Amino acid sequence: SLLKMGFDDFDLNKIEIRCAVDNHRSRAIAERLGFTHEATLSQSEWLYTGYVDQALYSLLATEYRG
Repeated sequence: SLLKMGFDDFDLNKIEIRCAVDNHRSRAIAERLGFTHEATLSQSEWLYTGYVDQALYSLLATEYRG
């Protein structure tokens, strides 16, 4: 998986996922994978016709390895 590659092969300490706050499907993926919601970033992405807030999720290597 990409998480395994990031943590094991590239020795990353943290992986982040950012998605629009209203993108419930993307947010559900992050949550299902065990990512933690860290913050909401105000107007941080231009999407189609205007700026949207983003949800920032993260997973630490120690959380991944259990």
